[in-house]
Amino acid sequence: MSERTHKLLRRDTFAPGRTIFRRGDEAHCAYLIQSGLVEITREMPDGQSMVLGHAGAGSVFGEMALLRDANRAATVTAVDLTVCEVIQRQRFEELLRAAPTLIRQLINSYVGRIERGI
Repeated sequence: MSERTHKLLRRDTFAPGRTIFRRGDEAHCAYLIQSGLVEITREMPDGQSMVLGHAGAGSVFGEMALLRDANRAATVTAVDLTVCEVIQRQRFEELLRAAPTLIRQLINSYVGRIERGI
């Protein structure tokens, strides 16, 4: 990652078991996992939680916040100690110009979610 790109990001660390965001929360940023593992879940009408998937190092989650103005569609919880680079929506346009590799990651992540029905 270039120094210019890195300046656009904020690093956050999440302890195991910490909820990063919940379904229905306002969405203002996306996360690029540097290390660790997260679990993506959705609460079903009967109150049970359904695991939609997991994401690890190199994965992007919450990227729909950058692509459309909507609330979070799922809940994401850190499984392991997880370090993420956080991308704020207002900096997204500048980041896209600075990091074409990230564009590919976002597109691949989005296509993968469509294929998995997430």
